[in-house]
Amino acid sequence: MAFVSSAIMLATSCQTYQPLVLQPETLYDEVSTSRSRSVTDRERLSFAEAASVMERNNTTLASLKMAYEGQQRVAEIKTPLPNPSLAFGPSIGTNLEGGASSAVQPFVGLGFSIPLGPRLIRTDELNEILAIQAYNQTVVKHRSLYFELRQAFAQYSASTRVLDAHQVVAESFAETRRSTARLVELGSISALGVMEADLQAAEMRVERLGLQAESESAA
Repeated sequence: MAFVSSAIMLATSCQTYQPLVLQPETLYDEVSTSRSRSVTDRERLSFAEAASVMERNNTTLASLKMAYEGQQRVAEIKTPLPNPSLAFGPSIGTNLEGGASSAVQPFVGLGFSIPLGPRLIRTDELNEILAIQAYNQTVVKHRSLYFELRQAFAQYSASTRVLDAHQVVAESFAETRRSTARLVELGSISALGVMEADLQAAEMRVERLGLQAESESAA
């Protein structure tokens, strides 16, 4: 009976050795796939869209456009002749037309002032010059804002591309960290490799924060 019990215990305590086969090709494929993964697409504003937004929402540019449009409407209106003058009332005196039967007679007078000289032409020319001046101010300000926007957009685009590349590297480090942890579990490498991957990941996060701050300041 004791022999049978010992045999049963021995049979249950013994396990068949099954070697765990490490497949480095599989791990390499996972890391390579992660590194080639594109960064998540984000909605970004093109330069043409940014310029359109500037034209619609810049208050300084809007006020200059309004001033030009108002001055242009004034320039399109030619200076009219002065209005005629109308006078009526009684004429009192002794030397009146139609005889002297009455010392008081009614009268009606209509007068026209016709300006002599180029005064009207000069007024029209002045209005046209003021309209041209308002237009030039609008164009100069628009170009100034356009060049400022283009410079800021170029800096922002460069920072964004750097952030995209950095994101790819960061994702690759994260996948490498997971693969390294699996290798530690399999006994292929020591925990020192995991610590090194964690340190690199922390450095990447710090660097990314700096890049994000530069990108936001450029925007």
